[in-house]
Amino acid sequence: MSLLAGAFLAGLAVLAVPLLLHRLKERSPAETTVSSLMLMREAEEPARTRTALAHRVLLALRLALLAAITLAFAKPVVETVSGASIEDELPPADLVVLDVSLSMRRSSTWSEALDVVRDLRGNDPRGEGRLVLASDRLTAVSALVDAEPGWSRLDFAGLPQRIEAALAAWPTPPGGWRIHIVSDFQATAAPERFNALVEGIQWPVELHVVGGHSANWAVAADTIPAAAVGQSAQTGPDVARIEAVVTSFAADSRQIASPARRLAVSLHRDGEEVDRAAIAVAAGGRTPVAFDVPAMAEETVAWEVRIDADDALPADDVARVVQSARDGRRVAVLAPRAEDSGMRFLLAALDASGFAKPTLLDTDSVWRPADVDCLILVDPGSLPTSTERRLTRYTDAGGGVLTIVGPRTQRARLLPFGGEVGASPFSASLQVVVRDVGHPLAAGGWGGVTVDRALILPTGYGQTILSLVPRARDGAELGGVPMLTEQRLGAGRMVTLLTALDRQWSTLVLQPAFVGFVANVVDYLAGEFARAGHAGEPLPVTSGNVQLFDAQGVRVLALGDTTGGSGNVLRVAEPGLYSVRTPGKETLLAVNVDPRESDLAPMSADLVERWRSAAQRGGSALTRPAVEAATAKATGTPLAPMLLALGLALLIVESAAANVGRVRPRAWMGRA
Repeated sequence: MSLLAGAFLAGLAVLAVPLLLHRLKERSPAETTVSSLMLMREAEEPARTRTALAHRVLLALRLALLAAITLAFAKPVVETVSGASIEDELPPADLVVLDVSLSMRRSSTWSEALDVVRDLRGNDPRGEGRLVLASDRLTAVSALVDAEPGWSRLDFAGLPQRIEAALAAWPTPPGGWRIHIVSDFQATAAPERFNALVEGIQWPVELHVVGGHSANWAVAADTIPAAAVGQSAQTGPDVARIEAVVTSFAADSRQIASPARRLAVSLHRDGEEVDRAAIAVAAGGRTPVAFDVPAMAEETVAWEVRIDADDALPADDVARVVQSARDGRRVAVLAPRAEDSGMRFLLAALDASGFAKPTLLDTDSVWRPADVDCLILVDPGSLPTSTERRLTRYTDAGGGVLTIVGPRTQRARLLPFGGEVGASPFSASLQVVVRDVGHPLAAGGWGGVTVDRALILPTGYGQTILSLVPRARDGAELGGVPMLTEQRLGAGRMVTLLTALDRQWSTLVLQPAFVGFVANVVDYLAGEFARAGHAGEPLPVTSGNVQLFDAQGVRVLALGDTTGGSGNVLRVAEPGLYSVRTPGKETLLAVNVDPRESDLAPMSADLVERWRSAAQRGGSALTRPAVEAATAKATGTPLAPMLLALGLALLIVESAAANVGRVRPRAWMGRA
């Protein structure tokens, strides 16, 4: 029941008036003190019980009358629900989620998926179903002819929440939803925590597995600067290197035992082949191959490494890489002790990334903020006041700072700009998990990094990009402690790495992720665009004007196509070589497919069955009340007329009861 004018309930306060009057009429009989009762005449005690009972009845009638009139003005309504029962409910509408990631580009797999989608949509007589394409994002399409496989990756972690967010934008059909996921269900797309596959979904889910395990070969490549290659009689001082790795993904254990396959690997520049090598790749193995190329001092060059594999996914048979000219960005490294071991790792990573030799500073150095594009603080500890002032001027002017902690910072318990830190309470190695997946610094192979020691920041210090959690658990449950954070400082920013560049603190300096992290953080803090990325992966946009052109000079994206996040980001849908133009600059961008899509091994049958069982069982229980609510229609019955009629009846009864005993019989009735 609900009230349409609930404010009238304040009128119930008038019920206090009859109660007060009733109490005033109840007077106790007067008592008189006498010396003796011997001369008193005995008399019968007057009967007061009948009179008191009549007063109470009248009081109850008057209170009921006033309450009925007050409630009538409040307009109560009794809501009754009528609609389809569970047995008679309408069938749910089908939401078909079609996997359009790179692994679905196999012709047989895609054809099988289209047949499944046609059957599902053919069983929708009411036409309320919808079709959604799933890869790095969800896209609704009106017809199946608009669907085609893309080049990016589908991650099943968080997919239920993404589906529910899409459903929230559409009206719920009378019978609710039934979700169908059509995919090849790659093992590399499965999250580490099983609950991430089902939590957050509110409708029953059915899984449709298409395709199978196919053998595949993939190539990845990177550039090695001339300084890192080293001189020899064959190479000379001006030779850099393109290093490639060819990986075999075997379809089953029988293929692993098969003989190694011989492949031709070729190096191309501007579409022309410049070098070739022949290698043998064992089934399920990896084979490296290297090409010596001229060191580019002034020019940036794009290379392509290709393999002739004739396999399931031709898209990953090409690896694109950009060989940068000796970078002109001005990087400064401020370290109170230049002989720290962390400096050796940092300088090697900067050199391997192609940056010019950094300027080395100490706390007594005098430098101008305008002469530095990116400043790296290595274990600063407690800095002099003059250095802190210079840092403040640098960040206020828009400068970027990377702070790397260490033993000095641990002893001082203080970061630049007033950040207090504490020692870590870790008793075992922790793993790195990504907290902000859209941040440019979250990319890279952080999964292999373990941390034994880190410093603890106070709660609310900046934005957490990476966290540390126990290896046996998932970061989404525990939240973890920050490892990499970002803080805005005036017009600039400071990124803080809370573990030292020391093998006793973590394995970071021993992992390939370290060199990539150093390159990314310098690009990010210096406001430069990324030089490499994966199809569908968010790339940072720090300039106010960015345009993207493909190899044919056709504009692909402009700044209006970027999306918000940590600054602006854009996503390049297809792999290839692109030209990035910003005011006064033009650079090359190499976009490759995500290497995790190359492994076509499906999830285990047990995992798929657990997912199917949990999704149908959990979704059905959650859907039942939702379907009832969606199909039911609420009607309201007003009670005000009935309350007014009741009030009128109470008024008549009260009047009659109040006059009982007051009207005496006429004389003629008495004579009779």
